Amino acid sequence: MKRSFNLLFLTCLIYSCQKPTEAPFRPIKNVIVILADDHALKVTGAYGNDLIRTPNIDRLANEGVRFTNAYCNSPICSASRQSLLTGKYPHATGVNLLFTPFPDEGNVTIAEYLRDQGFQTALVGKSYFNNGFWSQLYTDGLPNHGFDTWIENASYQDF
Repeated sequence: MKRSFNLLFLTCLIYSCQKPTEAPFRPIKNVIVILADDHALKVTGAYGNDLIRTPNIDRLANEGVRFTNAYCNSPICSASRQSLLTGKYPHATGVNLLFTPFPDEGNVTIAEYLRDQGFQTALVGKSYFNNGFWSQLYTDGLPNHGFDTWIENASYQDF
């Protein structure tokens, strides 16, 4: 055990002393996060439903990363979504009620992180940021929370 730990420590030390490369290595080309509301765990074939046919979602689940142990940080959808997007508890994001606007100040979303790493980001569907309800609070326009492209309710329903 001690030998394994020493080997791990030595490997980390050597790696940390290396000169950084000029361009970061990015083996991942696409990151897709799919969120859905109001359904039980076994709503798709990938999660064990034998009756409902969901071949495209099942293929994505089989070829990507599938979470089998997930817990909700809040029983309120908007607070839970902002928690997931930031990695922070709802009280730390500033959103803990249904119609609380999602403050841009002090919150870094996964979209902002990925955008800063050179990815293009998009949000398709309902955001539940609730900023539109409080648009008069934003004198410089609504925050985009790191999303380059937004296709929300009215737009995607046109398709």
